[in-house]
Amino acid sequence: VRLLLLSREGVASDELMEAYGLASLRIRTLPGGEAPTLRTVVMEVGTLVARSRDMTVSDVRKAFEKLIAKDPRLPGLHYAYGKYLASHTFYAEACEAFQAELQNSPNDPMTRLQIATIRAQYLNDPSGGLELAQQAVKSAPELFVGHLVLGRIFLKLGETGRAVEELETASKQ
Repeated sequence: VRLLLLSREGVASDELMEAYGLASLRIRTLPGGEAPTLRTVVMEVGTLVARSRDMTVSDVRKAFEKLIAKDPRLPGLHYAYGKYLASHTFYAEACEAFQAELQNSPNDPMTRLQIATIRAQYLNDPSGGLELAQQAVKSAPELFVGHLVLGRIFLKLGETGRAVEELETASKQ
């Protein structure tokens, strides 16, 4: 939220663009001097995300696709694109971007939960998200959001008992 406020106030420092890029790619910090290419991508993603509100959706999509074409294996890049697509109601395309992210980061529970949520809430396919949500909970049982998503999916599927169990687990974490 602070990044968004700074961006709206016209702040465009390298530090802000780096912070946007790190947050969007879900990278805690850049490694020491040995990764100049990663720093470049982080800055490009950060600048794109910060400026995306002043761009057309079509231009942002093209820019993301250009970044992905340069380094399709970079963890977090498809995820950032998926989040952008979902925020603009391109749900099927967002799921495709998140699926591509799973190719790069196959053990990422948050990517699985993104797909599960979109399928259950926006594509009216809760059964299509069930296995992904279960896998996310199995791989990261400490994440309350996994239990929350799984509980909501169980509710949509009419499995009230299992839903209550997952939602209670989420509320305790």
